[in-house]
Amino acid sequence: MRWAGAVVGAVLAALAGAAVPAEPSADELVARLGADDYRTREAAQRALWARGRAAVPALERAVRGPDPEAARRAREVLDRFGWGIYPDTPPAVLDLIRTFRHGHADPSRNDDIRRAALHDLVKLGRPGLDAVGAILSRDIPPEARGPLVANVTALVRREVPLLLFAGKTAEADALMALHAAGTSPAGAADFTAYRVLCGDLPAATAAARARFDAGRKPDSARLLLVHLYRAGGQWAKARDVAAPLPTAEDEASLKEILLEDEGDWAALADLAPGREFNHPEAVRLSLLRLAGRAAKFEEAAKKLRSDADELTEQQDVFDAAVALFANHRADAATELLLEKRQHLAVLSEVLIARMRYKDALELIGARDKDKVPNEQRVEFDLRRPAC
Repeated sequence: MRWAGAVVGAVLAALAGAAVPAEPSADELVARLGADDYRTREAAQRALWARGRAAVPALERAVRGPDPEAARRAREVLDRFGWGIYPDTPPAVLDLIRTFRHGHADPSRNDDIRRAALHDLVKLGRPGLDAVGAILSRDIPPEARGPLVANVTALVRREVPLLLFAGKTAEADALMALHAAGTSPAGAADFTAYRVLCGDLPAATAAARARFDAGRKPDSARLLLVHLYRAGGQWAKARDVAAPLPTAEDEASLKEILLEDEGDWAALADLAPGREFNHPEAVRLSLLRLAGRAAKFEEAAKKLRSDADELTEQQDVFDAAVALFANHRADAATELLLEKRQHLAVLSEVLIARMRYKDALELIGARDKDKVPNEQRVEFDLRRPAC
């Protein structure tokens, strides 16, 4: 018995002194993804999957590496991570992710199914929000991304106030943070306003800059950063980041919006807009006036008024009058409309506002009744009692 006890004691002492084998690093596991032995490759892939988010940097390096087998296996794991699917993902979240991915057998119902899945994911707290963020971060075709982002923006706008009223600030922060994963101009504006109200705009701007510098979803990160710089009055930085962003047809570019916010009218006056305006002459005169180019403004205003004498088309006359009204030339605009006897509804409003009641009543005399279109006579008659 003494001998057996001594042997057991020696064995235990030896085991206690033995070094525990170190776990292989993520890079070592990645190297095994291209091993000759199939079981070694499979075991490495499972081990990398089990490590979850910690394995992402090594997996991304493998995707860019020279070994095609290692790149393929790494891409498979990253694709699951890219949908927000990790070893610790709750089954309910996993089911909703699958629902979102696969949609419905009837394509016409896909939008409704995915909208409902997003709503249910948000209700599942942090794991669900992580999944929504992962979905927003994916490379989704623009035609599908637009409705997706619009749905998330509407969801955030509805849920965040309710959370704040309930005192659940942390949950509201997490929900609003979805805009950092992928957003629209409306969502970027919402996120920025929220951060301003929370008093942490500088920290939010620094975090957005870090995401942008990391190169993740560059357009979305760029858009968010533009709005944060804009709210902080960092105009030059905002314009620099905004420059590559595309502009929708017939909409103001972010550069134009930023210059207007800053009040840099001179730069805006020199900028050739990439779209047409409803009242181009009004815009041109306004920019000259706001830029402080008094001589050029006076010259352009006088020329506009004199050229208007030759106009015959109603729309051209109206455009000229709008340009004059918009630039503190109400007398000239009023006299123009009086001379042309056009747009009597607008003209009567102006005359009444300027207390020229007699002139307003005389807009349509007996000799003019047959010359004035019926719709203008009706519109004027509706205003006549104000005289």
